[in-house]
Amino acid sequence: MHSKKEKKEKRKKRKTKNSKK
Repeated sequence: MHSKKEKKEKRKKRKTKNSKK
């Protein structure tokens, strides 16, 4: 069950990871 919202959340999580870096 891959919702479009989940995909967006994953992208957001990645952005936060980059920010932390």
